[in-house]
Amino acid sequence: MTRVIPLPRSEALARPLRAALYGRASRDRNKRGHSVKDQFAIGEMVCAEYGWTIVDYYKDLDRSASRRAKKVREHYERMVADMEAGLIDVVVYAEKSRLSRDMAVSIDLRDLCERTDIKLYYDGRLYDMRVPSDFREFTRDSVQAEEEGEGITGRIVRTVNLNAKRGGAHGPVAFGFKREYDPDTGELLGQGPHPQEGPVVIELFRRADEKQSLASMVPLVRTLRPDMDEQGIKVILKNKAYIGIRVHKDQEYKAQWDGFIDEAVFWRVQAMLDDPMRRTTHTSGVQHLLTGIALCVDCRAAENFKEARVQARPAQPKYRRGSQYRCRVNHLTIMEARLDAYVEDAVLRYLASPRARKAFRRKDSSGDVEREQARHAAMLGQLTEAREQATDFDSVTGLPKLSAVSLASLEQKILPLLAASEAAVRGMLSAGDPLLDRLLVASPDELDDMWSDVLTLEQRRHVVRCLVRVEVRRARSKGRGLDVGHRVGLIFLGEPGFAEWPKLVEASTSGAPTRVEGDD
Repeated sequence: MTRVIPLPRSEALARPLRAALYGRASRDRNKRGHSVKDQFAIGEMVCAEYGWTIVDYYKDLDRSASRRAKKVREHYERMVADMEAGLIDVVVYAEKSRLSRDMAVSIDLRDLCERTDIKLYYDGRLYDMRVPSDFREFTRDSVQAEEEGEGITGRIVRTVNLNAKRGGAHGPVAFGFKREYDPDTGELLGQGPHPQEGPVVIELFRRADEKQSLASMVPLVRTLRPDMDEQGIKVILKNKAYIGIRVHKDQEYKAQWDGFIDEAVFWRVQAMLDDPMRRTTHTSGVQHLLTGIALCVDCRAAENFKEARVQARPAQPKYRRGSQYRCRVNHLTIMEARLDAYVEDAVLRYLASPRARKAFRRKDSSGDVEREQARHAAMLGQLTEAREQATDFDSVTGLPKLSAVSLASLEQKILPLLAASEAAVRGMLSAGDPLLDRLLVASPDELDDMWSDVLTLEQRRHVVRCLVRVEVRRARSKGRGLDVGHRVGLIFLGEPGFAEWPKLVEASTSGAPTRVEGDD
């Protein structure tokens, strides 16, 4: 039979016991702390009954106490520090699971109380760790609390996995969505576009699809999320929830909600974000048209790929004409303004030519997309049916209707086909470039106006990178440095040498690479 320690009353002591009230809630969606308030109310009644002086309240909201907890319990840590400092005589909490569901934490607390003679009060009784029976009872309670925590965790994991397979919403609400709850039961019903944030997400994808920089999008979102930065913008643009896909542990499921971003736009943006040529450093933004785009011919001839892309250098005192482009090993120096003007003129003439319209003529691929999606759905249906048969047992023989070996063989064949089919659909959906499409239908006058007044520097860089390879060589004699046409070669999209590093014959002694004009 468990021995109950008489509760020490203040009048029996030289001074009142100094009590600390601890409360914790694993979930507190509205941050109101109702559960913790009830726990404190119980502690206050105990302290009032026995004349204990409450010295502090310690509460942890939205904090798990299990051994799998990821968030630190700041107030629990503060309370332990106060206990070690001798500021507390008794800790009062409502029930054993409120303080800890982690055996290691409970043991540390038990040893601290034994060493300092601090009492614990929970579940209606007082525990003194210097009394053997209380020591054993608290240890048993700690084991039971951890077991209960593991059971709760297991149920949560199973529920989350099942909810993911059903495509249900879970976890923090993504920017742009608003959760809907049953007003009576509080049960989650689903989610849809947020009235303020949803249009902002649509605008972000529109801007990204037109190749605007992530930095330029930050002010738009900061009106709603003041702490937003470029990395946060990228997280938003990579989220498949906006096209109705639920992702859980790298597995994708059809979501229960409807996406509100066009799939073609979404996959074009993914292609842009994943482009290895895209600038990834977090700076205030690019400032030069051809930095990292134009190539040094001598570096390239020596297959010095890393150093070939030219960099802009600010104007030096002895060069008052402006900044320059140089390769990193100083094979060449060329005035930035002259090279930019030369390349821009050629690109605009190319965009206005019938040759560009022919090169970018796109066929309607909607039929191909539908056929590939139907093929993908058929393979996925076959795999789902096989998995269900592998877990369905014959009532007579007790054997599964499909053996594990057969299922594994089928998965080995179908999964690569599914991945290839998904890649094919995404490739077809991401084809095209809205920015280039706008430029290709513009007149020459409209092109000039758009280039100088409408397009940002990031967009102009994107157009140049997509359309032309810019090759620059050093001046071979004095006076030839100003002759940009002699030093620059342009290879436009679709022509030999645009996609790879072409072999240059006698690159160090021959004339400049053949310049490909931008008109017919």
